[in-house]
Amino acid sequence: MPDRGGAAAYAGDAAAEVYRSGDVADCVRAASRMLARLSPDLRVQCARAARASLIPPMAHFERLFDHYRHLAAGAEARPRAQAAAGPALVPGHSLAVTTQPLDMRQSP
Repeated sequence: MPDRGGAAAYAGDAAAEVYRSGDVADCVRAASRMLARLSPDLRVQCARAARASLIPPMAHFERLFDHYRHLAAGAEARPRAQAAAGPALVPGHSLAVTTQPLDMRQSP
């Protein structure tokens, strides 16, 4: 986590590494320190989970602009329980989550 801003207050020794804000090399060192603490099996599981969650760049931007449309329309985030039905905004964050593949050609 960057050493400036509110996130640094939540950095616990067991679960985070702090790096100098704006220092890419220090960020890389912090990420390397975190990865070094993981067991080989956990690293493999993390890599698989990361690959499974990747989306094409176009889908990312379609979700982003959909989020902007919702904000512009004054829509509120749907409860997490509805996330299984399709994309939803995580309350308090600009993060879209879904448990099912999306057909980005559908209109909101």
